[in-house]
Amino acid sequence: TNANLNLSGNGDAANVAGTGNTGTANGANETIFVTGTNDTANSSGIAMNANLNLSGNGDAANVAGSGNTGTASGANETISVTGTNDTINLNGSSESGTLYGANDTGNVNGSNNRLNAASSGAADTINLNGSNNSATGYASSSAAVSTTGWSGNWININGTGDIGTFFRVGKADQWKQVLTQAQIETILKTQGYMMMRCGYLETRC
Repeated sequence: TNANLNLSGNGDAANVAGTGNTGTANGANETIFVTGTNDTANSSGIAMNANLNLSGNGDAANVAGSGNTGTASGANETISVTGTNDTINLNGSSESGTLYGANDTGNVNGSNNRLNAASSGAADTINLNGSNNSATGYASSSAAVSTTGWSGNWININGTGDIGTFFRVGKADQWKQVLTQAQIETILKTQGYMMMRCGYLETRC
């Protein structure tokens, strides 16, 4: 109980069982297995290619650094990614994950799981392959629009009963700041009259 296991070498492994214990990877190519309850696995900002595996109940993983992977296969587990080029895998049930970094990937293969791409992230990818999972992508006001989302984030929905939604900043008139002049002119050319009728334009631009 309340033990701390710290890895700072290369290719090391830690097995975290029990309750309230913590395993931290600081080196390279390290693996932490969490099989207990309410335990925590961390990869620090200097970790590379670490693997954090949660298979217990109510455990948490904090993935920093670059090229690291957090995998949840148990129940009621939480994974947060703040690094770059990191990966979250939610393979269990009732698990949650959040992508805060850039160029991260979230794979949801279990059931009743939730994965979010936070507003601080960019160019993240979420793959929903399980059942009754959900994902949300948020974008910054300077975001570019992709065909499936905002801020370069993507949600690929391949499962059954899965839901993917996107939000931007929730402020009026953002289109005037975010879209290019060419995009604005194209929209006004085809939709300007209806926009005036609905109050989006006071006069024709």
